[in-house]
Amino acid sequence: MVVFAEVILSDVHADARAYAVLYLLLSEREPRQNISHRQMPTWDQHVAFVDLRPYVAWYLVEDDGAPAGAIYLTRNDEIGIAIRPGHRGLGLGRQAVEALRIRHPRPRYLANINPQNSQSIAFFEAMGFRHIQNTYEGT
Repeated sequence: MVVFAEVILSDVHADARAYAVLYLLLSEREPRQNISHRQMPTWDQHVAFVDLRPYVAWYLVEDDGAPAGAIYLTRNDEIGIAIRPGHRGLGLGRQAVEALRIRHPRPRYLANINPQNSQSIAFFEAMGFRHIQNTYEGT
């Protein structure tokens, strides 16, 4: 467990609440926030994905003992973060990113963000991230 200021990061794979909290976070996402999901996965699909351990690090973000979100670091040093609506604007996201960077130092970090997600863009820019590319997909 990592403690940074008021935020606590608990390892997803060691926290019994993780499946439910992560599924709730997915259900609360607006379409403009998604970059990898086209539709909400089923519970079984979600559990199978979490069990794959797809990230180098994956934590629940806690605020005063309550699950407030999640943050992860991919093998490509990409940070993904989701904070529940009732916990936004309290500095938890910034604290979680700073705690992740301390715990998992890298020469650089990336954040893949849906171009329509202006809140996330503003958040990462305020953290010192800069725009480097847009990626396009064809089917």
